Amino acid sequence: MPLDLLHDPLTGFTAVRGLQPWLSTWSPWHDLQIGAPPDQFFLWSVAGSPYQAYLAAPLPDNEVSALTTRLLQKANPWLATNGYLTFTRAADANGVTWGNLPDIKPFIKSAGTGSNSRLFAGLLPDSRTAADPPPQGLIDDVLHRPELMYYDWEVTGIRMEPDLVLGQTVRQVAHGTPMPMTSASLGWLAVLIPRLGTSATIATRAAPDQIDFYRRSTLGFTATELHLLADWLESPQFPRGLHSQSVP
Repeated sequence: MPLDLLHDPLTGFTAVRGLQPWLSTWSPWHDLQIGAPPDQFFLWSVAGSPYQAYLAAPLPDNEVSALTTRLLQKANPWLATNGYLTFTRAADANGVTWGNLPDIKPFIKSAGTGSNSRLFAGLLPDSRTAADPPPQGLIDDVLHRPELMYYDWEVTGIRMEPDLVLGQTVRQVAHGTPMPMTSASLGWLAVLIPRLGTSATIATRAAPDQIDFYRRSTLGFTATELHLLADWLESPQFPRGLHSQSVP
């Protein structure tokens, strides 16, 4: 776990492992030609800006350097041709930054050294440090499950508004149609916010051919799943498609 990067106040945390066999045969990763893929990754969000969302994955410094070169040489021409901002080599680390927007400053860079080296990415630079460590109970819950494959925890009510902002941003960047703020579905989600507690999802390998799945949640859904549900309910071709895909 990237304990040197994690800090409170966490609003969400996800850990996934067992990915290497799948990533090794995934054509987008193979096309990068940067080396062996990681077997696990971590996602987390911090209270504050909606864009304080981060990712870490074990990856040697030389592979992050190779990824940086590929993004600058291969991705930038496509981004420029399609009217997007391009990647720029980071001035203070091995990695890249994307664009120079006022509210969002995505980055990919190396963090740690030696066997602790990893890829660290985010939508906004994190000015805090790990001086305020994450809850010890969360760390123990992850580390003390030897057969753990997937772990997700969030404060669903707190995550609702940031997830909406992130979803609208993704729709705009992908040239999709933002969800109408006056829609009945988003009005419904707004009413739910103070009623939603925490959500926990755990998947463990009980046997070579069996995965045990556990979910505890106020409504049975996470914040992201509730927003996806709203997107589906607002589809003009309901029950087919999503609003963000169907509206020109």
